[in-house]
Amino acid sequence: MRAIAVLLALATSTFVYVTTETLPIGLLLLIAGDLHTTASAAGLLVTGYGLVVVVTSIPLTHLTRRVPRRHLLPGLLGVFVLATWATAAAPTYGLLLAARVVTALS
Repeated sequence: MRAIAVLLALATSTFVYVTTETLPIGLLLLIAGDLHTTASAAGLLVTGYGLVVVVTSIPLTHLTRRVPRRHLLPGLLGVFVLATWATAAAPTYGLLLAARVVTALS
């Protein structure tokens, strides 16, 4: 039963991360309008997220290799929740981009 709970937690976290990465694609024009920026600048929110993930995944995995995964996952999910909250509350483009970068790092 414990193995099923762990598998469900991993599946849920994967779903949430992928959704967070791709969800803004359909909202780019709304985001651009709300932040008084261009659609291409808003598109950098998705591109930047993806680039941060690509560039930092292997180094961060290497840096955290000695941290027990059962402690690392909840900690990273906590960072993810806070950064996602900051993303939702960001009043400016710069803060939104910074929050997306932190989310990608988590």
